[in-house]
Amino acid sequence: MDSFDYAYLASLQENWDSYGAPPLDKNCIEKARELYATLPDNGWWVVPCSDGGVQIEKHEGGLDIELTISPCGNCRAPIGGSER
Repeated sequence: MDSFDYAYLASLQENWDSYGAPPLDKNCIEKARELYATLPDNGWWVVPCSDGGVQIEKHEGGLDIELTISPCGNCRAPIGGSER
């Protein structure tokens, strides 16, 4: 999704990915919403993670940015290039 849809993320139930993923952690959703609000308003995608976390990502011009908030409290922000 290219905007932050809190209601959608919070509505995902057990097995939302058909592989047994848990519902998204409400704290992860809230932290992701706070982070999303600080980002420039162009081209960011918000996606659920199979561990119950949330990822905000952008892939543009060979640059890949992925901001991941996990239920265990970890936040990751790998930035890399992709070959095109």
